[in-house]
Amino acid sequence: GSPYFAYVLSSIPAHYNFTVSNLEKALSGYFKIEHFQSVSLNDTRINRELRTASIHQQSNLLSHIDMWLNFSSRSDHEYADNDWCFIFEDDVNIVDLKVHFPQIYSKWNYSNPRHSLRGIIDQALKLAELDGVLYLGTCGPEYPKNNSKIIYTSDNLFEFRRGSYFCSHAIAYKKWRLKTLWSNYSVYQPIAEYKGVDGIAKTYQIIEKKLPLSVASNIHWPPSTGHFGFFYQDRAVIKSTINAGR
Repeated sequence: GSPYFAYVLSSIPAHYNFTVSNLEKALSGYFKIEHFQSVSLNDTRINRELRTASIHQQSNLLSHIDMWLNFSSRSDHEYADNDWCFIFEDDVNIVDLKVHFPQIYSKWNYSNPRHSLRGIIDQALKLAELDGVLYLGTCGPEYPKNNSKIIYTSDNLFEFRRGSYFCSHAIAYKKWRLKTLWSNYSVYQPIAEYKGVDGIAKTYQIIEKKLPLSVASNIHWPPSTGHFGFFYQDRAVIKSTINAGR
């Protein structure tokens, strides 16, 4: 249970503070946050001959792999295999339902612990128990045509849905899942159209038919950006250094 361990991946202190402050405001005391320094663009593992966007993409991929290895190799005394680890990138904000979705907000019994944001995430973590992965925010989701099964929160306002996704800005993983995550994903790196961590993950999800759950897939914010869920990349405040290549 909470507080859950969480990394915020960042190389820019102002961006790190932005995300931490947004997480604390929306979910006070829910996370035990640790800063994870992004892999340097000069890291020897990076192919420097590629264009700038691709160099940033490689840095981001390596940073995620390093975080997965870092958490999964922690001692069992510190974190058991079934413990969750949340990974956030440093441009994360949480949708203000009161302002942007007043119709949903007016029906939302958010003062009830079960229906609060933390209650909804807790419910999703239980549903994702056997997957060991849960998306808190997604981009460009694709849902299987033959599987329209949507699970709703107990107040019927928010969806939990299985699909394949881009974006890696807000994902929770169980420690046991992180132990084999990159060995599973890496097989698909050569054939992934997009070589970022999210493009490789999405290729794996589609081909292996391992479709993770996402939280609040019916909340689309900001408009026309293809972002879904409570947690989104706040591009209005922080510009992406990676997506120039997509």
